[in-house]
Amino acid sequence: LGTAAVGFSISPTVGEQFGALIEASTLFALLTYAGACAAALRSGNALDRALAVVGGGFCAVVVAGASRPALIATGLGVLAIAAAWPLSRVRRVGAR
Repeated sequence: LGTAAVGFSISPTVGEQFGALIEASTLFALLTYAGACAAALRSGNALDRALAVVGGGFCAVVVAGASRPALIATGLGVLAIAAAWPLSRVRRVGAR
């Protein structure tokens, strides 16, 4: 995905391109963190749920402040992963 993202993030300078890729990878990490916060909201105790709300709010603030190219790159990555997910499920079920 990183190699494909390089093509989508062509910038005038290598520094700007590297910055865009770093921002996109940060957003990917935040999506994982947001998923953990959602899980804690569903199955945690009161303290876990309170911390999950704070963590989820942090994720929302950071994503809201992201640049448009980083959001596009992250969105394309999420779509690629979502498209590949059913294929991975078929392979695992067939291996049983």
